[in-house]
Amino acid sequence: MPDPRPARLAAAVALLAALAGAAALRTAPVPPRGEDAPATAFSAARALRIVRELAPDRSPRPTGSPADLRAIDLAVARLRALGLETEVRETFGCGPYGVCAPVRNVVARLGPPGRKAVLLVAHHDSVPAGPGVSDDLSGVAIVLEVARALAAGPPLPRPFLAVITDAEEAGLVGAEAFADGSGRAAGAGAVVNLEARGTTGPSIMFETSGEPAWTARALRRLPHPVATSVAPAVYALIPNDTDLTVLGREGLPGLNLAFALGVVRYHTPLDDVAHLDPRSLQHQGENALALVRAAADEPLETPARARLVYFDLLALGVVSYGAPLAVALAGARLVAAAA
Repeated sequence: MPDPRPARLAAAVALLAALAGAAALRTAPVPPRGEDAPATAFSAARALRIVRELAPDRSPRPTGSPADLRAIDLAVARLRALGLETEVRETFGCGPYGVCAPVRNVVARLGPPGRKAVLLVAHHDSVPAGPGVSDDLSGVAIVLEVARALAAGPPLPRPFLAVITDAEEAGLVGAEAFADGSGRAAGAGAVVNLEARGTTGPSIMFETSGEPAWTARALRRLPHPVATSVAPAVYALIPNDTDLTVLGREGLPGLNLAFALGVVRYHTPLDDVAHLDPRSLQHQGENALALVRAAADEPLETPARARLVYFDLLALGVVSYGAPLAVALAGARLVAAAA
């Protein structure tokens, strides 16, 4: 009788290779789109041009620095050129960690008021140790490119707000100033926040605020989703915060996106234009644009809430179901294991 062990070993190796290939497919960033991409689409080439304009050298941009003020002026000029009603909200604020600073938040509106708005948020400041191109000039460039794509297309069914905050690295001071209880954030109904903890890798949805039932529907609109409901649960155990921490505390339902490979360059002088992966910029940007459009189609004035379990299938689509079904499935697995 032939020995079955070599065949079993070969089958196990083939299965492991298939699983490794599937994992690589899931986490691979998408190809960047060029300057010739349709006007209503996101283009990494156009966004990268903005990054280079905002960061002409490797100067850090801590809040209030000349490099930071220059980036603010350029972002405001671009938003106004797109026809967005744009203002710089200057104030002195204090963050949740007790750090206080003068802040300059950029807020631009596309579309008339009257309905709850969708916010797309990034921060323009960097740590003193590096130029902060991925964290978070990439987010600023995405906000500007998304605003351009939205302005080039049909009007959204509700307003869009581009919010570029200050002093995030100092302790979420700009976000705190934006949601300062004066009612300035009361007209918002959803928020998409953009972050980076590295310079490459796929755009991952890693945090949520609130329990909106439309979250999974919005994630299904992503062309290459990398998302699981486990990620926010794990992130909640980590002592890290972003601007969504503040905005979520104010009751805003939202999603947080980031790419996080190349973490050795995070908060260092190597977080520069040369190390920013255009594929990650494309993935993060097209996710942001899709989520803004998806949230704009939702009934944000009377949002339904539900606890959902969701996960992507090899970044090809998202499967979701309610928490009661998840509990039932877990129970069935336990019974099967016991049997």
